[in-house]
Amino acid sequence: YQYIISLYNIIDVDVLAQKSGLPVLCLTYKESKGIEDAIKRHFEDPDGRLEEYRRLGRSIPILLHTGYKAHVRKAFISDADSKLVLDAFTLQGGVPEPIRLARLLARSKGMDSSTRRGKKGLR
Repeated sequence: YQYIISLYNIIDVDVLAQKSGLPVLCLTYKESKGIEDAIKRHFEDPDGRLEEYRRLGRSIPILLHTGYKAHVRKAFISDADSKLVLDAFTLQGGVPEPIRLARLLARSKGMDSSTRRGKKGLR
């Protein structure tokens, strides 16, 4: 599977898992209708990127013990183990602690978490 990082940057999570030797979980918190139209609008030659995007497949919804839902694409880990990991790291709400902490760190360093661009000249 591949996964989107920062809207148009697509990575192959199977290759990432294989090279790192670790399971990989990629999360979103909303089911998406897709970004094919946006890719077509933003790229002069969108065919390669569209092909990568289409290979992503659908994410699987996982209901967390907190009652929130995460949409997951994964590599080298089962659905059941994905849920166990997410439940273990999600103390409250719908965001696992490692992701919550990464967001806090990015904000403290002047990063805008929605665009990943530095504020106040920080990058």
